[in-house]
Amino acid sequence: MLYPFARDSEFATLKPKAIEALQEIQPFEITFSEFSYFQHGKKSSTLWLNPQENGAASSSLKRLETQLLKAFPQCDDLAKRGNGFVPHLTVGQFKGQPQVEQYQAKFQGTWK
Repeated sequence: MLYPFARDSEFATLKPKAIEALQEIQPFEITFSEFSYFQHGKKSSTLWLNPQENGAASSSLKRLETQLLKAFPQCDDLAKRGNGFVPHLTVGQFKGQPQVEQYQAKFQGTWK
């Protein structure tokens, strides 16, 4: 969600800041029902699950990211890229578009 990542040794000092930043975020539920992928050139692809709330893109995850960016503005690398942060759950890495599309269809066909 944020990048660059903090070092493990910094977590204890960063935790209170994260808790404070997220106090106003209410609990929410997401589902993973659709596979998609990122293309990283001709020879690299990432297959991922798309998080949804009530059948639509998860606005709560975007709000969560916004609050964390306010608390940790130095972790804005993803926010500065193309489409910015894309909420997702990585499933795997593949060797290009044909392979990732094969697995996307395979997994989507059996996903419940």
